[in-house]
Amino acid sequence: MIKRCLSHPLARVLRPGSHTLISLQDLALCYLHRDGGQIPFWRMASANLEVLGARAESMNIGEVVSVDSIPGGGTLPSVVIPSVGLKLSGDRSWELRRGFDSGLPIIARVEDGDTYLDFRTIDPDHDQIVSAALGNLD
Repeated sequence: MIKRCLSHPLARVLRPGSHTLISLQDLALCYLHRDGGQIPFWRMASANLEVLGARAESMNIGEVVSVDSIPGGGTLPSVVIPSVGLKLSGDRSWELRRGFDSGLPIIARVEDGDTYLDFRTIDPDHDQIVSAALGNLD
């Protein structure tokens, strides 16, 4: 597969390195072997609502609410996946983007003046980082 990619005309324009090609091969093999659980998007898209709710509840801040996840960064505007989020009063997006001690920004959306974190879009491995950042809010 890599040989075919390297001989494609776009390979000259994009000049993907070996790391990129290995990642693409791993992704293609996951699809070939129908192992979607290894692909972060599919793992997040198929997360159980009860599990998402428990994760949001464990933050002990804000209000746990139902939200809609829109996959594809807006490229699939008619597709909506039900999700669970945390609603914080006011616009707290700047405080969360700062990253606090972890240095990792937390991306949230602001809707009608309130801040929402969608737990379908947060890797469970980052829950401690999110919890610490939420604990640093004034």
